[in-house]
Amino acid sequence: MTHSRRRGFLGVEYLREIGALAGLVALVLVVVTALLQPTSSQATTADGGLLTPIYSIGFNRDQDSLWVNQLFEGVTEYSVTSGEVSYEWPISSRQLSNVVRGGSDFMTIAIADSSGQVLILHDEQVHTRYFEPGASRAVADIDVSEDGRHVFAIYPEGELLQWSWNGETFDLRRHRLTDCVDRISASPDGKWLLMATSENALQILDLATREVIRHPELPQERWSQLAWSPDSRNFAVGSDDGLVRMFDAQSRALIWSARADQLAPASLTFSADGRQIAAGGFDKCVRVWNASSGRFLAEMPGHDGPIRALAFDSQNRWLASADLNGHVMIWSAEDYGLVRKLR
Repeated sequence: MTHSRRRGFLGVEYLREIGALAGLVALVLVVVTALLQPTSSQATTADGGLLTPIYSIGFNRDQDSLWVNQLFEGVTEYSVTSGEVSYEWPISSRQLSNVVRGGSDFMTIAIADSSGQVLILHDEQVHTRYFEPGASRAVADIDVSEDGRHVFAIYPEGELLQWSWNGETFDLRRHRLTDCVDRISASPDGKWLLMATSENALQILDLATREVIRHPELPQERWSQLAWSPDSRNFAVGSDDGLVRMFDAQSRALIWSARADQLAPASLTFSADGRQIAAGGFDKCVRVWNASSGRFLAEMPGHDGPIRALAFDSQNRWLASADLNGHVMIWSAEDYGLVRKLR
């Protein structure tokens, strides 16, 4: 999964993002309404004009289409081979939204709007519409489990919301944490929730026991990106010092580290087979490493804006990258050459 991710505005990287968007957006508080029944579209890929920033992307089950979460425009799906728009999921809110997907046969989509609303969809229908009356807070981050049956959302002050599928809909369970949390990432095996706190700490929550395991001493950096390997044995984090660090999930020992950017990495993802890890950032380049050894594999320039979203397809053929200027590129995951620019 990629997570648009897509979080609060207090971190250093988000101040930079706001600078990158200056003159383009004036955020207006509008609640998400009349959402998400997909409509087919005959429109083709954009060939000019002002494009909207992209905060998350991902490949669909058919492997030939890519969904793109765009500010102001909602979610658009493109054919990778033709570059044409195949579906559009309009979102009426003008807020920065957080869109994540999980599952294959059981597909769940979760959307968090900065006005504070959370929507959970399964089989293209809204199953849960969550909003706290009178609350002005928005969730800091949201994630969907690998099997699509659990949705996690975190409030900045440390309240965790977990929705679980009961066969007909999603039931909500709340859990109070002792620390303020900015970011979360669920392990593919469903056992752990990796959390980055506002105090620059990394924690792992055991989802069965709700026990919090605190990471050993680490540099005092803000952890800007979190990602799990597909087998849940390792996790990677990006930080404001521009490094990507790979850790063993059981021992929490550092395996390797590499420089991804002069600033904080803005996107981070593993390939489906777990052999590669890619990062993108404010220097407008995608970089790829061998996930086991940290050996540098490739650098792919070509974007003209900070790279905010990355995704590998499940067959390890393609790597998609998207930036805050609204451009999407598809790269070969084998030789790292450019396959197609979608927009």
